[in-house]
Amino acid sequence: MLALLHAVRAHRRTWTTFPEVGAWRGLLSRAAEVERAWLHVTADSPDLVLCTFNQGAAAEIRAGQAVQRVVLTAATVGAVVAPVQHPVSLSALRADLRPCLGNTLVPQVVLRLGTG
Repeated sequence: MLALLHAVRAHRRTWTTFPEVGAWRGLLSRAAEVERAWLHVTADSPDLVLCTFNQGAAAEIRAGQAVQRVVLTAATVGAVVAPVQHPVSLSALRADLRPCLGNTLVPQVVLRLGTG
């Protein structure tokens, strides 16, 4: 039994960055939009910022549903999306991210796209 568990652990792949972020940008963005959220994807980075259009408890629930949909959509194409950090709860960090996003979106969580 222990040998079997060791064999399963030995065949895990390591985390690598996803080489074609742009290729999945539209697919993942549409997944977030279904939940009335916005997924900000930069061209040169595997980091994604999931945003909502307003603040409050309903927006946080909407963001959680959008994260769930983005993670599942990425899994269907063989990619992995994982949170880089805890949901963006510090108002100072949100204030820093907001100008980068056009001052209209409220950043909720930062995600990283990769393969795993």
